Amino acid sequence: MGFIRAAMASSLAQLTCVAAALAALAAQSATLSGSVIGDDGKPVPQATVFVYAAHLKQGYAVVCPTCWIDCGKHTETDEAGHFAIEGLNPDLKFRVLVAKDQYSAAQKGNLDPAQGPAGPIKLKLREKATDPRMLVHGRVIDADGAAVKGALIEPEGAFSAPANAVFGSVVGERLAVSNAAGEFQLATSEPFDQVLLNVSPRGLAPTVAMIETGERVSTVRVAAGATVMGRLLRKDGAPVPNVEMALAPRYQEGTEMALGEIRVGTDPSGRFAFTNVPPGHLWQLFPTDSVVPLNLAAQPVQCLTRADGEVVQVGKITLTKALTLKGRVVDSDGSYTAVSLDGVTTSDTRIARLGKDGSFEFPGVTPGPHRLMLSKSDALFQFGEPVLEVLMDRDQTVVFRAVGMRDKSE
Repeated sequence: MGFIRAAMASSLAQLTCVAAALAALAAQSATLSGSVIGDDGKPVPQATVFVYAAHLKQGYAVVCPTCWIDCGKHTETDEAGHFAIEGLNPDLKFRVLVAKDQYSAAQKGNLDPAQGPAGPIKLKLREKATDPRMLVHGRVIDADGAAVKGALIEPEGAFSAPANAVFGSVVGERLAVSNAAGEFQLATSEPFDQVLLNVSPRGLAPTVAMIETGERVSTVRVAAGATVMGRLLRKDGAPVPNVEMALAPRYQEGTEMALGEIRVGTDPSGRFAFTNVPPGHLWQLFPTDSVVPLNLAAQPVQCLTRADGEVVQVGKITLTKALTLKGRVVDSDGSYTAVSLDGVTTSDTRIARLGKDGSFEFPGVTPGPHRLMLSKSDALFQFGEPVLEVLMDRDQTVVFRAVGMRDKSE
């Protein structure tokens, strides 16, 4: 009996330890909750809500936004339209996708479970297509032919003969989500022959696909992608941790325009790794404006991803002292309120408001060619406004004349 009591006590102690560990784990996790409603304001039950991407509340993640273990967690709304996704990382903010048959999919980002329930997410009933050419029906599969669930599909443009083309929101539905069979549907605003889609699966390489409209199911195949790795260092060889690196298509035209940038952070040793990079493209790699407070910059590094599964080593990237571009706008009638900078990398693309005397300043500028453009608002690069080209090989102060300059319309 003593042996049995001792064994029972030992088992009870073990169960107590397990319960304590689970309680501690639960205390360290977060629950994302909210509701889904229709156009009429009524709850939408049995809608699927799942975590598509995440980002750190502070600092820069060393993994891609859709590569967190939290991504892919999902649930269905109850009869009151409510949802709750448990066991999430409390250090993250989340982007969720919401889908249900017969409805246009929706998304909501920058959700912080610590801020309480998310505001209502609205789903709109999809209008029945009056013409087969107003319907896009596709299926996403991986390299092995397996269905890819939860891929985000976004139309970039639509085309029809002889020369009709539209881009942006006028295409129709703004997004769709592939279901368990990998299938998705999109409705367009008018009949088209083809639609250009940006397909972004979680944990796989995004791709751009041109598919025909109609009831036929078109197949979109996605790959695992390549990996681009390297290390960010100071001039003295010290690592640069916790800054953000960007990988952008070298040629911003055609299908590359839809691919967009990929961003990850550096680890404590300054190393970084871009995973699931689309193969068959030229890329340029550079630090984002996260290095501006350090007064550092680097010239873009070019690389080519040739094949699926390839690992591209770009080696060491050395940061050097960033430059400062100052100036003053003269001969202005007072209508210009800001000046925008278009430079070597997208991290150089920013805008500065003019002082009362027309002065402006851009710190943390990458050496190389840049363009300044005057603006009558806080919008970047307004068509037809005066342009000044500058070659940054040192700190510079320039005079920008608001009249008599070459502009984009010439």
